[in-house]
Parts: sequence; C-alpha cells; structure tokens
Amino acid sequence: MSEENTIKSPCTGDCKYNEDHNCVSCNRSMYEIVNWIDFTDEKKITVLKHI
Repeated sequence: MSEENTIKSPCTGDCKYNEDHNCVSCNRSMYEIVNWIDFTDEKKITVLKHI
C-alpha cells in the first residue's frame, strides 16, 4: 500500500444487519466492512459521506 491509511472505521462494535445486509449500527454494507482495511483514505471518505 503506497498510501497511509489514517481514516478510522465507523464501527461501533454492535454489529447487527438488516434485510439488505447493511449494519444498522454503522450503516455500512458487508462489502464495505470486510474491505475497509484495504480501502484507500479517499475510498473511506466516500463511504463515510454515503453513510
């Protein structure tokens, strides 16, 4: 990874999923949760704006 990842996860540690497979605590999709660590800061900011 060429870019330093400095954006913290919005995870609350209270993972519960709705019928659309989105976490009702942090509002991220399963894809976003699983791949968060590999996202660039730019992608993380995009996710945070969306949620």
